[in-house]
Amino acid sequence: MTYDEATKTPGVGFCFDAPTPLPLMGLRSCHPLMIGSLAALVFIEMKICETQRLGQSKLSCSELLFHERDRFGVFAYSNVQVRFAAPVEALVEAGMIQAWEIERGQSHSTVALKPEFAAYALCADLVNRFIDIQTVAFETYWVPHIRSEDIHSMFIMDWSDPANPKALGVLSGIPGGPRFRIAGKLGFPPKDIGRIRDVIEKLPLALWEEILNTALRDAEVGRFRSAVMHACLGVESYVREVLTLNSTHVADKAFAIRTLKPLAEKKGCLPSLLGYSLDSAAAPSPLREHYQRIATLRDSVMHTGNLTYVWPRNSPTSVDVGVPEAVADHLDMALSLIREIADELQKKGYQDGQRGMVAAKVPRVYQNDQPEQPQPQDGLTFAELQLGT
Repeated sequence: MTYDEATKTPGVGFCFDAPTPLPLMGLRSCHPLMIGSLAALVFIEMKICETQRLGQSKLSCSELLFHERDRFGVFAYSNVQVRFAAPVEALVEAGMIQAWEIERGQSHSTVALKPEFAAYALCADLVNRFIDIQTVAFETYWVPHIRSEDIHSMFIMDWSDPANPKALGVLSGIPGGPRFRIAGKLGFPPKDIGRIRDVIEKLPLALWEEILNTALRDAEVGRFRSAVMHACLGVESYVREVLTLNSTHVADKAFAIRTLKPLAEKKGCLPSLLGYSLDSAAAPSPLREHYQRIATLRDSVMHTGNLTYVWPRNSPTSVDVGVPEAVADHLDMALSLIREIADELQKKGYQDGQRGMVAAKVPRVYQNDQPEQPQPQDGLTFAELQLGT
C-alpha cells in the first residue's frame, strides 16, 4: 500500500510535530503498527521550516532543503499522524483522551476532548522507535530521542472521512511556532558557571563517565533496558580504569591482564589493590551488596534482556527494574558503587579516577500528570524521569 493509498484509510488519532527530522526515512512514509490491542497507521512526513529555528533567515521552499546533521529541527522537523482503526471511545477507555461534558441539552450534550499525558508519552515513544529504526538501518547516530515535552501542537483528529479530516476538541500542547522555546528571561545567568568550567577542564570524558552519562540520558527518555545495560557497563569500565591507573601497584601482572579483558566482570576484581574481591565477606557491607546486585542485574539484562533479577541471591524473590523509580534507584546504586570503590582506593593511597560524577536522589513522583521539579544538585546527576509506555 502506497502512502497516498494509506491516507484514504479512515480512523481517529493524533497529529503532532516532533522536533527531529528523519530524512533517511524518506520525505513521506507510512507504517502499520499494533499499539497494544489497537491497529494503527503511523504517517511520517518531513517538513521544512519556513524560518530557521536559530535566527530568522528565510529558506527557499522551491526545493527540499535540510541539513543531513540537523539534530533539533533547526531546518526541518517531522509531522506525525497516528491513525487508529478504532472509535474515539476506545481511546478514551485506553486513557489517551480525556472527555468531559461542558454543556448538556435536552437532545444533545457538548463534550470537550483533550489528549492525556499517556497520549504524549505514547507519541514520544513512537517517534523514538522510528529514530531507532533510522539509526539501526542507516548507522546514523546523530538524532536524539525526544521526551513528551518536546511534542507541541497536538490535535485529536477524526479521519472518518479521510478526504475531509477535522480536529476534535481543543488544541493542546505548548503554543507558538518555535520547537525548542527558551523558558527563561533574557539575560538569565548560567545555573552554575563554576560547575560548567570544572567539567570543561576535565574534557574529554573518561569512557566510564561517558557510558554512565549515556545511561542517565537513556533513563530520561524512557529507554530503561538501555539505561540499565549502560549503568552495568559503566561500573565495569570504571573497574578497568582504576586497574589501569594503578597498574604499577599490581604485583600479579598475569592476573591484571586477565582482569582487563573486555567486560571485566570477574568476581576477583581489585583484590591486588584492595586485598579482597568485591563480593567477598571481607569487603565493606554496602560495597559488597551493591556489587553483587549490579553483577546479578548485569548478567540478567546482558544475557536475557530481562529487567528482573533474583535478590537476595538463591531466594524466590524477584526484583523488577522495569519502572522509572527502580531504574533511577539502580543507576544511583551503580554510581554509589563507584564512589564506594573510590573511597576504598583513597584510603589505601591509590588513584581513584574520580572527577565529579556523583549519585543523587531526586523526586520522581508524578502528580496530576506533572513532574515534580528536581532540586538543584551538584555534579553530573540524574534528572527527572519520564513515565514509559
